[in-house]
Amino acid sequence: MKLLAIIVDASGALHIEATRAPDLRRREISAQTGSADLVFAAVPPLGQSAEQLVVEFDAVIGAQWPVDADAVRRIAVWHVHLRPRLQRVTRKVRRRLLRKLRLQRAAPILDPAH
Repeated sequence: MKLLAIIVDASGALHIEATRAPDLRRREISAQTGSADLVFAAVPPLGQSAEQLVVEFDAVIGAQWPVDADAVRRIAVWHVHLRPRLQRVTRKVRRRLLRKLRLQRAAPILDPAH
């Protein structure tokens, strides 16, 4: 299983990668650039791969360039830990509410113009 790893090298460049060994990858980058810090490493949430998270992070962090290590860590915690849990809780509450109201599914809202 691959993990999401975010590494900052000596020049300040971010390396957002899906890897099986984040610390080994940090050592490789450190050997190339002089030093490197592992800013974040985590197992991706259920139903999502590390490669998907890498693409998502490239889009999010690329739009907010330049970013520091703390901002990257906050973005990573949101995408990997908080957002999936919030989505699960929201789905659970929605299902309970629909069951309580004896609805199968929320009816679509019709457009009055048509």
